[in-house]
Amino acid sequence: MNNTPYYHWSPLLEIHPTLSETMPHFGNKWNELEIDNKRPLISPNIDFGILSVSGPDAKKFLQGQITCDVNSLITNQIQFTGYCNLKGRLHNTFYIANICSDTFYLITCRDNLSHLQQTLKKYALFSKISIKDISHERLIINIYNQPISENYISDEQLVLTINSNQQLLIINTSLINKIWSELINIYEPRSPLYIKHNDIINKIPWIESSTKELFLPHSIGLVELNAISFSKGCYVGQEIVARMHYLGKIKQTSSVGVINTENVTSGQEIFPNGNIINLVQLDKNKSKLLILKNKIDSQLQLETASGPKIELEN
Repeated sequence: MNNTPYYHWSPLLEIHPTLSETMPHFGNKWNELEIDNKRPLISPNIDFGILSVSGPDAKKFLQGQITCDVNSLITNQIQFTGYCNLKGRLHNTFYIANICSDTFYLITCRDNLSHLQQTLKKYALFSKISIKDISHERLIINIYNQPISENYISDEQLVLTINSNQQLLIINTSLINKIWSELINIYEPRSPLYIKHNDIINKIPWIESSTKELFLPHSIGLVELNAISFSKGCYVGQEIVARMHYLGKIKQTSSVGVINTENVTSGQEIFPNGNIINLVQLDKNKSKLLILKNKIDSQLQLETASGPKIELEN
């Protein structure tokens, strides 16, 4: 089976071949990345996939692994969360959704999904659960600024509400052309990179394959996103995370910035002390960045003191 992200979206690519380009779009390459908080928008979430964790022990297992309180999730509730190593550094960040009593979806970057799956499986040897990549079976469409009709909720389609301005529509792969053709009569289609730009603006940090086990949860904003429970009890890395919260002084924070240069990558170092968390290219020589930096630093360059300047936005 072809496991490239675009393969599973091939029915949509037949209608919109520009989605397979390096900078995917629906005809307005750069304009589709402009943030719009008013008009109804949709975007195919090509860069994300889904792990299904199911079985009698699924809730108990996940409760002992990740940073949020899994026991408090109700059916079809979605929560941003993280998964740490024993040193408190993040393997991954993802949305977790309680689909039913013994099934959870973990929605995360495709390029780091296999690492999440393999790491969870190492701890699941004695648990009655199945951890399966269902990205080839279920596709994600991001909905912005107008809640989707309840008519789209069925056994084959699932709507998860992130906030008042954003939802995820999860559908069977076979339905993509039918559903998409209906939605574009209501919503304006945007590049898959719009999702990344919107998340950067809102400081939603995604751990990619190049940054796994690099960042601490506090430093990249997981506390502010309510992605950590400090009352749930033990989970992997909990002792380090709790010690930092109650005793530590957090010297770094996440910020949004812009850089005018080419060849920028996630994980790249920032001078004097920091890294790029995520980025999206806005035009040929300009990128929007979510970065980790010292709280006291306001003058930032890429890699060295003589590197390209990073202009902070917030």
